[in-house]
Amino acid sequence: MSWRRGLLIAAPVVAFALLWIWIPDSPFQSDPIAAITDAVTGWILVAAGLVTWSRRPGSRTGLWLVVAGYLWYVGDLYFVLPNASIVPLLSFGLRGLYDVLLAAALLSFPGGRLQSRVQRVAVGAVAVAYGARAIVFLETAFPGFNYPDNGTPNPFLLLSDRALAENLDIDLSLVKGSLVLIVGCLAVARLLRESAATRRVLLPVVVGGAAWATMTLLVVLGQALAVNFHVQLLPWANEAWWPIPEYLIRGSAAPLGFLVGALLLRTARSAVVELVTGFEHSPLRAQLEPALRRALGDPGLRVAYPAPDSGWTDSSGTPLDLPSASSPVASTPVVSNGVTRAVILHDPALLEDPGLVSAIAASVRLAMDNEQLAVALEAQLEETRASRRRIVDAADAERQRIERDLHDGAQQRLVSLAISLRMLGDSLGDDASKVVRDELAAAGVELRGAIDELRELAHGLDPAILRESGLGPAVRALAERCPTPTKLQLELDGRLPRVIEATAYFVVAEALANVTKHAQASQVAVRVRAGSGQLLVEVEDDGRGGAEAGRGTGLRGLADRVAAAGGTFQVGTTAGGGTRVAAELPTAP
Repeated sequence: MSWRRGLLIAAPVVAFALLWIWIPDSPFQSDPIAAITDAVTGWILVAAGLVTWSRRPGSRTGLWLVVAGYLWYVGDLYFVLPNASIVPLLSFGLRGLYDVLLAAALLSFPGGRLQSRVQRVAVGAVAVAYGARAIVFLETAFPGFNYPDNGTPNPFLLLSDRALAENLDIDLSLVKGSLVLIVGCLAVARLLRESAATRRVLLPVVVGGAAWATMTLLVVLGQALAVNFHVQLLPWANEAWWPIPEYLIRGSAAPLGFLVGALLLRTARSAVVELVTGFEHSPLRAQLEPALRRALGDPGLRVAYPAPDSGWTDSSGTPLDLPSASSPVASTPVVSNGVTRAVILHDPALLEDPGLVSAIAASVRLAMDNEQLAVALEAQLEETRASRRRIVDAADAERQRIERDLHDGAQQRLVSLAISLRMLGDSLGDDASKVVRDELAAAGVELRGAIDELRELAHGLDPAILRESGLGPAVRALAERCPTPTKLQLELDGRLPRVIEATAYFVVAEALANVTKHAQASQVAVRVRAGSGQLLVEVEDDGRGGAEAGRGTGLRGLADRVAAAGGTFQVGTTAGGGTRVAAELPTAP
């Protein structure tokens, strides 16, 4: 279908170029300005019709404008086929038929329907006046009168009284011009009654149409006054420059108005795109009305939502009444799964494009369904995050319990046993054999080693320095105990939430442990910085690299713990080939 429309709009241009080149001594060559204006006027009508047709496929206005554009060229057939047939005579008689279609388009744009009986009567009267004038012309025209001297003899000639024929032609032209002006007045009255959204599209159409209607009447009225009363209505009518503005206003004002109005029409696709891009973040209700107003060009648009108890409310919860059947406001429900989720209250003129309204309603329905799914998904994610936090908290509580049990239980027992062994050795005196004394000494050494290991284990489970002094001293203690030379950079200001401090501590502890066991590094850098609501923890070595977040229970457990705290965890390779472990944690609650 698109190539056919392209052919329609290209045909006048091609025909004009061919006539300009091939027809000798034609007006296209003798008066090029008038010829170009004539050609462009019809082309603008065709273009306006095609744009309207593409944006409102169900409207007849587009078709009327295309036909009017081609009928504009009917009068030029005389120059194409001079003396060859009866066609040039008919072309003179049928000139002005496009006025009838312009009148219908002016009062029906863009929906393609004449909305009142007065409008239909006015357009019908213009058609009757045009038909009467065309019939009189065909029955009175002969070569040399209303028709070029070299024209084909008129086979329809019934009246050869030149004076009577001239008076009839002027009178009927005056009637037609008056009716065209009435159509222009009806268009202005319609514009004043329409909503702001419709006026935006109609304004250029009505301005151009009113100029066309006014100039049409002024020209024929001036002719009537000059012939009958020898009075010049327009004193400048005989000036050499006057035909150009007269021709432009009569011929091009209405086509240009239709073209601008057609370009202002919104297609369903562009309106849906504007609507969808207008949705940014939840909540949807706060942005739905502004997005719909922008997409539909209707500043008075409202959206009603079902109230919790009964009735309807706006986005802020204020009660809102739906329009009655006689109200000038139209309503379009948004139904999802058989339930009315919202009702769009809008300009009735939008109903002239059902595809636009349906597309907008479908987009709103999809957006509301997506919002509902997003809310449900966010609730599930929040429950998952809360569950992970509970697991971490439970694990920390269990660590503390085990640390207390080790400190108060096994560790105290071992310390008591060490004291007993030392007292036993002291009580043996010099009478004990060397073997017994050596065995007691060895047992004491092993026991002290076990106590140290148990104390180190308890410290790793729940370091007391972290609880009592905070993250900075705890990380400094880890760096001091690390056998690999460690460069420490701390930028902390006060205490942080307990979960964040514990998570950051274990990130550093696990990373330093991996450096000691696997990295074969010569040095390691530890950076802990707090600022802008975030805590950044980095451990970077110059070792052999190769660590991955998904490998090993230690790093995988750290990733889970950081995610449970609402942070992000990364393990990668440095520029020098070592390993970089980084975690970013939120410090604000």
